[in-house]
Amino acid sequence: MHEYYFRECMTPLVNNGNIGSFYHFMYGSHGTEYIAKRRSYQDFIKIKAIGYMDYTQRKKFINGYTRLAV
Repeated sequence: MHEYYFRECMTPLVNNGNIGSFYHFMYGSHGTEYIAKRRSYQDFIKIKAIGYMDYTQRKKFINGYTRLAV
């Protein structure tokens, strides 16, 4: 099940042709939020599963990135 969420979370970043630092998130099951981020188009996509209420870890992970709305 985690593989499905990881794939669905990073798909908008793969299809995005813009230059910049973007992140995309989606809510999963069992109180988990999946966040994918990419600094540039040639960079690796980093994905992390974080608990819903873990604001400090979420803020630290997406600091300096712009939300990609789909």
